[in-house]
Amino acid sequence: MEKNQPPIPLIKTWIALARQNDHPDAKLRALQMLRDKVGTPEEIAKLLKQLNM
Repeated sequence: MEKNQPPIPLIKTWIALARQNDHPDAKLRALQMLRDKVGTPEEIAKLLKQLNM
């Protein structure tokens, strides 16, 4: 985990919200937070792989 990266449980929460379809606003917000705090879609995918998600 990088120095300024949010805690892993928070990232996992954002990922879970981004994968659901019941609440579109929550999904969009989670995706925005992932992009803002983790980085590009490629960086997010790399982190998912590291977390075995």
